[in-house]
Amino acid sequence: MRAMVDLATTISFVLAPVLAILNYLAMNDSAIADDFRQPKALKRFNILAIVLLSGFSIWFLLY
Repeated sequence: MRAMVDLATTISFVLAPVLAILNYLAMNDSAIADDFRQPKALKRFNILAIVLLSGFSIWFLLY
């Protein structure tokens, strides 16, 4: 049971930054109308969040 929980946690930590990057790319695609695109401040916050998610993933894998 513990191995299954460890596997699920590891997959979640590794997959979270990947999904965040895909979401960022999708919302900033040229197919999205300008009215629905994110403002610059929110883009910067998203990049910061992706960096933090990636850092936590690396920390989790090394720990």
